[in-house]
Amino acid sequence: MVDLVAPGTDWVYRRRRYSPSERVEVLSTYPHKTHPRYDVRFVDDSAGRTENVPGGRLYGPWRVAAEVDRQLAEEEELNADSVDEVEEDALSRVFDTLVPVELAEYTWAQVRYGALVHNADRLTEFLGHDVQALANERTAFIQESGDIWFSPRGAATIAELAARAHPSTVLDDVLKEENEYRDRARRGWRPSFDRGDATRPSDPEWEYSYYLEHIKPTHELLRQWCGHRAVRDDERLRAAEAEVHRLDVLLTRAVDALRQRDQAILADVIEEEQIQERITAATVRPVVERPLAPNEIPVREVVRPRRWGG
Repeated sequence: MVDLVAPGTDWVYRRRRYSPSERVEVLSTYPHKTHPRYDVRFVDDSAGRTENVPGGRLYGPWRVAAEVDRQLAEEEELNADSVDEVEEDALSRVFDTLVPVELAEYTWAQVRYGALVHNADRLTEFLGHDVQALANERTAFIQESGDIWFSPRGAATIAELAARAHPSTVLDDVLKEENEYRDRARRGWRPSFDRGDATRPSDPEWEYSYYLEHIKPTHELLRQWCGHRAVRDDERLRAAEAEVHRLDVLLTRAVDALRQRDQAILADVIEEEQIQERITAATVRPVVERPLAPNEIPVREVVRPRRWGG
């Protein structure tokens, strides 16, 4: 049961969220678990007009009317901002997969396509950028609780900073989805929840067109947010790993061919060398060792032939 407004008190009334505030006196209440209603009298109406209104149109006691007007004006200004479909898709992905919800969240609660920051200090550490300074640069307003609402443009900026600070997670998701749509463009797609005749896969041409129109622009924007260097390094790493795998398979085939030609000893030597001398992340760095003490230097005896008469 929601808290009820006491009869005989004056409240801020707005017919719509961004309509002008009006002063009303609550006359009587009609309780409900979630949506109570009230009989109210419009104080400034000379005819003494009364109406039965839902509780959602009452925004607070009249003594805080100025604060209510200020916050709703700022909220309306934030909602006047906008992002396009590609930016909206990209920023929602970054918030869903990367930004911890206890720091900030992408929500429609008050600002459409906006971001609600719960912990500005920790988010500053996560982004490597001062969130308070960002709030001053972008359209934003601070609630009484200390949370900060950002406009859609501000939310997109937070998403871009998060992607640039932590690009690997974003690029992994992009590559995973690209592999999925590459398969769909070859074979079509059969949703796992379909039944009956609907189990037939969708047309590959349609899947490819959908990818070009809706998915690829988002991927390109996400890569742009991650930054050229991060994308380049990620692609180089993936190319190196793929090339190592290709050469490993090729060497295995060569070793098998040697065994088939009665070259088992040579095949075993090559295979052992491939395993023992493999370069990994643990061995790629040069190891700097301290110089050996004289008593630690191994002694090597050299046998010299004796010379007669010398």
